[in-house]
Amino acid sequence: PLLSHNSQVAVTFDVSVYEMQLREKCHQDPLLDEKLTWLKQLSQFELGRFLLMNKGLNGYWTTYLILHGPQKSGLSELEAWIVKSAPSVKATRERFFIFKHILQNSAGDHKVMASIPCGTMDDLLELETAHFNNMTLVGVDFDPEAIQLAQKNSAARSPKNQSTVMFHEKDAWQLSEPEQFNVIASNGLNIYEPDHDR
Repeated sequence: PLLSHNSQVAVTFDVSVYEMQLREKCHQDPLLDEKLTWLKQLSQFELGRFLLMNKGLNGYWTTYLILHGPQKSGLSELEAWIVKSAPSVKATRERFFIFKHILQNSAGDHKVMASIPCGTMDDLLELETAHFNNMTLVGVDFDPEAIQLAQKNSAARSPKNQSTVMFHEKDAWQLSEPEQFNVIASNGLNIYEPDHDR
């Protein structure tokens, strides 16, 4: 999978385990030495270690790549490339800001806007909503860690965001009243869902 909700990070990270697995899997690969170099570089920064351990990103690291990482200085060469130049990251960042523009134009008095799955819910929490009356933002995610991060994110923004914010820890396909939303933003549900027809 491209993304992972598993964000457990070991207290100690043993790169030799990954090196051994890579050597076993790619022992006849002419690019083995290059892959081992990349492995060593990835193991030297937190994002890289998370990617190695989880084979993808969670809500926290997705937000980091879109909003916070590009502002950081002092990154290693590989981390700087991942954060600032990797095509999939650049596309994700571009999509985020396109969605933000569309969502901002869809916001308004008495609107109910949902983010499913919400991750850290930056897609809605980044909107300027203070001048709207009775607006509600709803985050839905089956990952309790994502819900906790979104709640913290919302609490940190509350002085400038006067909207009502609600969270539901549930499966996107188990919503009881999906028609209650005026707008649903979905960043990644298609990646998590293996059934193409769904």
